[in-house]
Formats: sequence, structure tokens, C-alpha cells
Amino acid sequence: MVRALLTLLIFTLASCANSVEIREKWTKKEDGSRFVEIEGTSVHYRDFGEGQAIVLLHGICDSLHSWRHFKKPILEAGYRYIALDVPGFGLTHGKEIPYDQENYTLFLNKLFKKLNIESPIIIGNSLGGYIAWNYAINYPRETKKIVLLSPAGYPLSPPLVVRISENGFLQWIAKNLSTRMSSDFIARGVFYNREKMEEEDLERFYELFNLEGNFEKYMRVFKSIMKLQNAVPDLTRLETPTLLIWGENDNWIPFKQTNHWKRDVDHLEFFPLKETGHTPQLERPKKTIQIILNSLKKE
Repeated sequence: MVRALLTLLIFTLASCANSVEIREKWTKKEDGSRFVEIEGTSVHYRDFGEGQAIVLLHGICDSLHSWRHFKKPILEAGYRYIALDVPGFGLTHGKEIPYDQENYTLFLNKLFKKLNIESPIIIGNSLGGYIAWNYAINYPRETKKIVLLSPAGYPLSPPLVVRISENGFLQWIAKNLSTRMSSDFIARGVFYNREKMEEEDLERFYELFNLEGNFEKYMRVFKSIMKLQNAVPDLTRLETPTLLIWGENDNWIPFKQTNHWKRDVDHLEFFPLKETGHTPQLERPKKTIQIILNSLKKE
């Protein structure tokens, strides 16, 4: 019994040490990482430059590091760059918010006030896109423009990584038997050319997934997503100028959903990307930010 308790204690201490190391690794001050508290939630973010604010919101299982290739072009174009770990993911921690459209919208509004962000341009990928267009509908006068990269919105069958939230056995397997190999296989699935994903991103996805407490948060977000899988949004209400960018080879949210966006959204500018999957900011960063900055020049 004593030996078993000592083994458990050593394992627990090792896990805690590993979590500390992971947090330190991905929140380096020299990389610009900061934290701001929003009603008990400690939000990990990076804020550079001055001028018109561009706020970047990542998708599920991702983090603010997803936008690293955008930083230099955005700053050189004279904008303020703000990227954050969306609640439920990354290094944002502390008090959890309900992971639904209303509370994500309220959270974002509070964050903008805290960071003195006025009338931002919001760029969102996947779940981040969902949060962005919901915010724009609720705060049309306080949103200058939204840029959506393969955004969630219309009914679809969620990817397997989301569906495991409804199966206790699969959750146990995912939490206890996850390996770097299985993590890499799932992560590469957001790319058209799976071999193009950088080692930094593969490492980040695996380590943040295994960060103490993150698995449980991921599952709670996924359960909220499952509740919305058949919900039909009224995107005719979206009045904010919108740039829609979508990879033609998206395996997570089908490219054919672009037809719904073109049908329902006024003031829509649309760019398809050939040989591109679900995360253009990682797979085709130069082309994607070029499209975005060219669009902003028209404003």
C-alpha cells in the first residue's frame, strides 16, 4: 500500500512539474505573452503595435500561437495585433465561462473594454469564426469588419475529436492512451498536405491537450458544440462587412457550406483557397494574410 501511494505521489508530482514546464514553454514573456483577468478567468494573450486593432481568435484544440505567421505582416501594415487563447483552450485558465454563443460574446466584449479595444477587425478560424460572427451580430456598431476562415455556423456532423465528448469509453481512451503519434495523426487532419504541418504545431497541440485540466475543458466545449450541430443560424442578420476565406479541401467543415454564406450574408467578400484544409493561417499563411490585408486596404 505504501509503495502504491508513493508511486501515485511521484506520478502526481511529475505531472504537476510537467504542467509547469508546458505553461512556461508556451507563455514566454520574451514572446510577448501576458495575462489579463476577466471576472476570474485569466486570459493568455499577446498584444503588439498600435493603430486599428486586429483581434485573432483560433479554433478548437488550438491556441494563439496559430497566428504567429500573421504578426509581422499585420504590424508592418500599421495595425495593432491582439491574439488570445479562447476560453476552454490553450493557456487561458481559472474560472470557466459557459461555452455557448451568448457567454463567448459577453466575454469578448468585456475583454475589449479591459484592453481598450474599440471597433476591432476580428479574424476567426473555425470556432473562432463562430465567436466572431456572433459578436458582430450582437455588437454591429462596435465591429469594423470580420474575417472568417472556415467558420463554424451551419449544421454539420462534427469531426470525431468533438464527437468523443458523448462517449465515456472513448473519452477514457483519449485521455489515458493518447500518444504523440495519435495526436500528430489527428492534428495533421486539418491540413490538405498533411506533411506541411510544422513540428512546432504538432508539439504544441500534443502538449496543450495533455496540460493538466485542459482535457476536461476541451470535452465541455465539445459537448456545447454537439448541442449546436443541427442549429440553423440566421446569418441574414449579419450587417458587418465580412471577408470569408475557405480551403477547398477542408475535412472538418465542408467547403460546400460556402454556398449558405453566399446566399445569406450581404456585404460578403469570398476567397476560396485551392489545396488548403481547415487552418489556412497555418497551411497557407502568406497567401491568407495577403488576401486579408488587400481586403482591408479597400476599407
